[in-house]
Order: sequence, then C-alpha cells, then structure tokens
Amino acid sequence: MTRTRQGTVYALIDPRDEKIRYIGKTTQPILNRLAGHLAQPTNPAMRVWINGLNLGGLIPRIETVATASEARLDAEEKHQIRRHIKQGHRLLNAPYYQQHVSDLSHLQPDEQTPQADEVEHWPPAMGLARLVFGRLARARAASRVPAWAAALIVVAAAPLYLMLLMLRALFNTRAGIYLLLAGGIGSILWDAGFDAAVRDLLLSRLPLEEWSTLWGVYMAPPLAELAPSTAFTALVTAVVLAGVSYAEVAKATPRPACIRTTDDVVSVAAAALAGAIPPAVEGLTTDPKA
Repeated sequence: MTRTRQGTVYALIDPRDEKIRYIGKTTQPILNRLAGHLAQPTNPAMRVWINGLNLGGLIPRIETVATASEARLDAEEKHQIRRHIKQGHRLLNAPYYQQHVSDLSHLQPDEQTPQADEVEHWPPAMGLARLVFGRLARARAASRVPAWAAALIVVAAAPLYLMLLMLRALFNTRAGIYLLLAGGIGSILWDAGFDAAVRDLLLSRLPLEEWSTLWGVYMAPPLAELAPSTAFTALVTAVVLAGVSYAEVAKATPRPACIRTTDDVVSVAAAALAGAIPPAVEGLTTDPKA
C-alpha cells in the first residue's frame, strides 16, 4: 500500500511584533523552506520585509499551521490564507501585499530611543548628566567624534561629574540648604564688620591649640594612609557613574536626519514598492472570497 505523502502549511511570523506576515505550503522540512525564503523571497514585499529583518540581525520565525496530504495541500493553503485574512492578519502573500506593504514602514526595532515624555520622567540626576554630556552625545550621534575619543572625554570628566553629583545631592537636602543659607548669612555678617567680634569673643575662647594637636597627632596620619585607596575607589566610582550616565544620555539623543537607521532604509524601500504598484490594483479587495 502506497503511503500518502504529507505536506505542511506554515506561517512566517515577524519576531518584532509577533504578527503573522505570510502563509505558505511545503513538502520539505519547514526549516528548509524558511532557508529558501531567506535566499529567494517570494515577492517584492517579502524581500523588503526579510531584508529589513536582516538589517536588524533578525529572521522570520516559522510555525506549522496545518498538515494535509500532498493532493490537498494547495486547497489547504488557500483555505488558511483566506482564514487568516478574514481574522485580520495583514499578510504579504500576493496579491494582498499590495495593500499591506505600507505596514513595513511602521515596524520598529526592539530597542527604541526613549520618547520625550519618558525622558521628562527620568531621575533628576539625568538632567545633570545631559548638562555635562549632552554636547558630546550629540557630536557622537552625528559621527563628529569617534568612539575612542568620546570614551576618553567621559573618563576625563568623571571626577568633575562625581563632584557635581555630590554637590547636587548635598544641596538637595534640608541640611544642605540650611548650610548654604548659614554660609551666605555668615559671609554677609563678616563683610559687615562682625569679623572682629568673631575673632575677639569666639575664637579666643576656643581650644584651637588642643584641636590642632588632636588633628596633627591622631587624625592626619590615618587619613594620609587611607587617602590613596580612597582616591582610587572614588575614581573608579566616578568613571562607572559617568559611563552609565553618558550611555543613557547617548541613548536619548536623536540621530541627525542625514544618518539612516534600519527603519529609514525599510521605510524608503516600502514607500518605493508602494509607489510602484499600478493604480489599477490599488483598489484590490481583501475579501477572502475574492
């Protein structure tokens, strides 16, 4: 008894939005058929879609939809195409791709630049990071500064950035505000002539010699021993903080319009393909019975 040869109806799925974009049939293993699509897309819209995925380092995902005997495979494929169209899937099968090709220009990659409203809700410290690293990030986005030069600038600016972060943290606290107010009031009083009163009435009653001895004998030597290791730790911390902050600023910096991204390339190709569709088929119905 001759065994009936089986075939497979499969779906190609876009990994970026998990939408089914193509229904096909094969009597081969489905991974072999996927390799055939990658090597030779079935129609122009498929070529734009697959090339756009390739630019992002992606390929379609293939899944089995149904199986049927080889004699019924054509009918089952047509049935599945009509069923998926009726369910609202915007397939790139001919002739439906002529209406759905515009979808390709709206697909976005997995990682997107933060939108303006997201940036507004960043932690306040990021405002300082944009102030320090904003111009560098814009220059890097425009390819005016090479990556190695940007890295050196970030490392060189790291100590200043850490100091600004500490000052910002200090003066964002109630104690820091009181200290700032006390310093300002003290400076005004000192300039007004109260310096003599401070020297005669206050400093004369303070044990300055004992404090000096305490500092020189018990405090200065241990601090001098700790200084090298503390300075190294602070420098490493500053570099890490500066690098992370610069990376966030760079991620939020828009690329100049003259620099093409993956989305730009796919959008141009999709628009060109849509414009090449003859006017006579622009009103093509997507009725599954057609």
